[in-house]
Amino acid sequence: MGMAGQTQPADNRTAFNQTEYFNGTQTVNRQLEQAMADLTELIQQAEEGTPSATLLEELLNRMYDLFRGIIPYNRIGFSLIEPDGQTVRAVWARSDRPLKLSTGYTSGLKGSSLEFIVQSGYPRIINDLEAYLQRKPRSEATRLLVAEGMRSSLTCPLIASGKPVGFLFFTSIYPKTYSIYHIKIFKQIAHQLSQILDRGRFLSQVGA
Repeated sequence: MGMAGQTQPADNRTAFNQTEYFNGTQTVNRQLEQAMADLTELIQQAEEGTPSATLLEELLNRMYDLFRGIIPYNRIGFSLIEPDGQTVRAVWARSDRPLKLSTGYTSGLKGSSLEFIVQSGYPRIINDLEAYLQRKPRSEATRLLVAEGMRSSLTCPLIASGKPVGFLFFTSIYPKTYSIYHIKIFKQIAHQLSQILDRGRFLSQVGA
């Protein structure tokens, strides 16, 4: 009797935590589904009407608003791989802090850590950008992000029709923000989101 009385509370706590985790995951999944549905609707409206030169920006701004509560961030950046396959160009960023790494910034892809992300197709987490900058002092992009006050990052490759097209960068002012959990969340939508953003880029060019 005494032993049963001692173990029961621990069992209850375990069951409660599992239920809480399950409910939290279900909530995030519903938010993801709604966010992707909203982005898809925006693309469909553009395809049925007159494409806008600002469609890609509209998609990214909508994503910044919709992904709150799904993946933590203070800043999201979007970069494209140039047609030469050798250069990465920042085309959009939004943050609740002043931007220093802004639109138009370019960097070489070959031999960079981004090239490894493209080759692996797997997101990268840096949970201490200041420490990373100390190890990679020549990384201008990291230096600018640290100057913005960012302390951790999640870099996600975007692959459309089997071809790498760019990257999404989620960054936070707090260190140790990201985990395998956030990678799993992104991988749920990676293909669909890549297709949406690639289509948005194309339609924006048509509407320009």
